[in-house]
Amino acid sequence: NADGTGLYWDIFRKIYEPAGISVTFDIVPYIRATKMVQDQQADAAVAVYVDEFTPALFPKWHFDYDTVSALFKKGKVAAWEGEASLSGRLGWIRGYEYDQYLSNTYEFVEVDSRKSAFKMLEFDHLDFFLDAATDMQIAMEKGEVDFEQFQMETVLQLNLYLAFAENDRGR
Repeated sequence: NADGTGLYWDIFRKIYEPAGISVTFDIVPYIRATKMVQDQQADAAVAVYVDEFTPALFPKWHFDYDTVSALFKKGKVAAWEGEASLSGRLGWIRGYEYDQYLSNTYEFVEVDSRKSAFKMLEFDHLDFFLDAATDMQIAMEKGEVDFEQFQMETVLQLNLYLAFAENDRGR
């Protein structure tokens, strides 16, 4: 949560504060967060895929994982077979770069918001929208997309890490 509450923040405080490391949070868009770590303006970025960018230091162990799901119009796929079922034009949030983790090459477009992606799906400007399942579920609960006309299926799982600045503080 933007106010510093929530499971991840609680976990990070429990890990780092007993070791004498003060934990403060700035909530910024994903691309800015990773750029801040690269430029050593922040000590770490949260929920990054391993080796997603350089320079950065990644720990041996992940702290969570993303279930990446595809949202598409019902009836588009007769029998879901994971990534093999993807075809046409794919979309995801700008900066997520899911193309690095997919086995095949796809035509894709990066979108600025889930709301615009949902509209693009509705008007057939996208065939599939890929996103973290939890984020899509939240958007659906908020009524940002009519789940009655769409289907959501798992495409892959990606481990999540803290990406640390490549400096003494990061180490």
